[in-house]
Amino acid sequence: METERERLALTGVLLADIVLMFLPWFGKGELKILGIELMANPLTLLGVAAVMLGLWWLPRRRLTACLTGVALLLAAEGRAFFFWASGLPDPGFSLRFACPGFYLGAAGTLTLLCALLLCALRRRGRA
Repeated sequence: METERERLALTGVLLADIVLMFLPWFGKGELKILGIELMANPLTLLGVAAVMLGLWWLPRRRLTACLTGVALLLAAEGRAFFFWASGLPDPGFSLRFACPGFYLGAAGTLTLLCALLLCALRRRGRA
């Protein structure tokens, strides 16, 4: 994550992931639960803040902060997947009612993780 171009690209991936939260994540018919409800989860807010801090304001701890933020985002998405309908985890129920928006949102977060790791590997290769 040496260059500003890489940081801008990673910020764009994070923003695209946030935009995907406006899609329906769970439900059928008239009952649709949007991914934006995930923004009420403190893990999501902390994850986005950690990624942004890591990308733009913490040069010495950039990779650590970004990976922590992505891990928090994945944890929030996993919690939303398993516990969206009730207090008990039911993966079968969640799989039946998951909309494409959920899978796109999770793929966006995983894309951000892969991009961060790729930038870190490229940086190590330069040293």
